[in-house]
Amino acid sequence: MYSLENISMKYGSLDVIKDMSIHIETNEIISILGPSGCGKTTLLNMITGLINEYEGKIQGFEEKKISYLFQDLRLLPWKNVFDNMVFVLKGKVKDDYLSEHIDNFLKYVGLQDYKEFAIHELSGGMQQRLSLARAFAYPSQILLMDEPFKSLDYEMRHHIIETFKNLWNKEKKTVIFITHDIRSAIQLSDTIYLLSDKPTQILKRYKNPLSLHQRTFEEEDFIALEKQLYIDFIK
Repeated sequence: MYSLENISMKYGSLDVIKDMSIHIETNEIISILGPSGCGKTTLLNMITGLINEYEGKIQGFEEKKISYLFQDLRLLPWKNVFDNMVFVLKGKVKDDYLSEHIDNFLKYVGLQDYKEFAIHELSGGMQQRLSLARAFAYPSQILLMDEPFKSLDYEMRHHIIETFKNLWNKEKKTVIFITHDIRSAIQLSDTIYLLSDKPTQILKRYKNPLSLHQRTFEEEDFIALEKQLYIDFIK
């Protein structure tokens, strides 16, 4: 169990976050959904310890290994696909298992035949898949995702989210997904926290009634939850 208990934060006299509590079960996927500038990334920085000037308690993350997925893929253009994986995993995975570990994850995302390719030789979707493989291959308990699908078009976002689901089924992690996209939140999340604008508070908490493999646009429960979120989001 991980928790943010009664978190409040100010910049000077400005209330940024006000009395926010979030609870996350082990291996749960949650979305923190809210408008741009409401402090979603600030919450991630609190969890990682980059920001520590706040009121309240953050618990359960101590000494846990964390992997990251950002909007900026942060791939190294001077290294090929395989060496991009090595750069992150060297020293984190046993040397005698490292190549097999990398090969397995490249296979999971359909890049097993591209491991000697330079980054610029990959399509945008392939680069996204490599970034996902790297985040899941890292031996962490927690994955933080800061709007990694924001710049993708509708079709590519759908394919990348399906890749995410397949990876999560193989390598379950506790996931905190920052987004302002309602559909992505429903596709991925077991629980969704809807945030207000500043001073940021939790407007509502939603439990997704669908299991991960059931979260398709045709499902009546998906449509109903999407409609409710849109209504609450624009209030």
